[in-house]
Amino acid sequence: MVRSTSGDDGDDVKPSLSQAQRPEGMLGLPDRGQGLSNAIADAAKLCKALEGHVRGGKPIDEVLTAYENEVVERGQKAVVSSYENSMMVTDWEQVKESAIFKMGILKDKK
Repeated sequence: MVRSTSGDDGDDVKPSLSQAQRPEGMLGLPDRGQGLSNAIADAAKLCKALEGHVRGGKPIDEVLTAYENEVVERGQKAVVSSYENSMMVTDWEQVKESAIFKMGILKDKK
C-alpha cells in the first residue's frame, strides 16, 4: 500500500498491484532507488538544522520541526512519484505511448 497526498487528511491509500496484475516474475512494484539519496539528504539537512541551533541560537524545537516538515513533504513526493512511475511501467498501454517505445534509442553512427 502507498499513501497518497491527494486527500485533505492525507489518509488516501492506493492499493499495490495484485499478483495477477504484475508482469511475470515481478515480486513487487519497481522503485526508483531513492532510499539512499533521501537518507543522505536527510542527514545533511539534519546537520544544517542542528547547526542553526548550536551556532545560530535557534530553539531546538523550531529547527527540528522545520527539518521534520521538509523531510515529510519531500518523502511524500518521492513515494507518490515512485508509485506513479511504477504504475506507468507496469501498464503496457502507457509504456507503448512512451517516447522511448515510439522512437527507440538513437545511436551514433560510426
